[in-house]
Amino acid sequence: MLGQTTDTLTIQMTPLITAITGRAKILLALAALGGALPWVSAALPTSTLPTLAWLIDLGTHFQWLYLMIGGISLAWLLAKRTYGWLLVALAGVVVSGFGATPSSSQIDTRALAPGNINHLTIVTANLNVSTDDPTPLRAWLGAIDADVLVVQELNPRAAAAVAQWTDYPHQILQPREDPFGIAIVSRHPLESSELLERAGHTPQVHTQVVWGDTRFVVSAVHPMPPISAQYHLRRHELFAAAARWASSQSLPAIIAGDFNSSPWSSAMQPLAAAELHRATSLQPTWSSTLPVIPIDQIVVSRHWGLVEAGVGPDVGSDHRPAFARLALRQ
Repeated sequence: MLGQTTDTLTIQMTPLITAITGRAKILLALAALGGALPWVSAALPTSTLPTLAWLIDLGTHFQWLYLMIGGISLAWLLAKRTYGWLLVALAGVVVSGFGATPSSSQIDTRALAPGNINHLTIVTANLNVSTDDPTPLRAWLGAIDADVLVVQELNPRAAAAVAQWTDYPHQILQPREDPFGIAIVSRHPLESSELLERAGHTPQVHTQVVWGDTRFVVSAVHPMPPISAQYHLRRHELFAAAARWASSQSLPAIIAGDFNSSPWSSAMQPLAAAELHRATSLQPTWSSTLPVIPIDQIVVSRHWGLVEAGVGPDVGSDHRPAFARLALRQ
């Protein structure tokens, strides 16, 4: 009697299992295609095919989601002994942004001299324009002993609080009531600071940091989110201008901010072309409650080597802060 019941249940479940297996195949194939999007986006000319380039680029950001969906689908298919789809999964991994990021590359750690202990810790943090109290951010900065902080979405009330941070006495604060307030605060002296406000673009801040016997330059950026083909193009233009600025400097350079683009985005191409490499990792920073996209980034010139990179906790924003611990190459 029990055997008959089990056989009946198996027969009843067969159509459902078949349907799930079919959907798992489709989802795995779509995840593999999603993994290939960074390569497609990198090959599309932004200026001549702006709408298509924008739409394809939007899909590049969700590599972690594609990996999760592909992994779950593959696990189901392997459990059902559908081994042929393993090849699809392997192809997806090979071409995905986890095998390489065609529009950006991470800084090489191998060129650092052993025992180099003169480290600089730089943080980028989008506070969210609705955040008036940056106290949680300050507490975390102290925990990681940050040297320089680049802030985005700084409103006047948060700026007033930051201005009281005696452990970061060197400050360039440009608060706004919209999402494009920006700032650089530092334990070390800042010189030759400049606010750039180009027509049609969000503000940027450039400064020179006096770090002991060394000087380096920092640019704080926060381009428009790519909610249209026009803003996609503007973001590309902003990064191209930032790359030209970094290339024109005789000092080591750092560009940091909420890039509103992931490392897989074609928007990163001007930075990579200028030999600016990611110091931050692929760990997601947005949103803070369910991080899926690494859009808060730090890129650096060839002068720097990477000691450590990571993402901070929820500090009351919709973003998590990102940091990089750097050392100058010998």
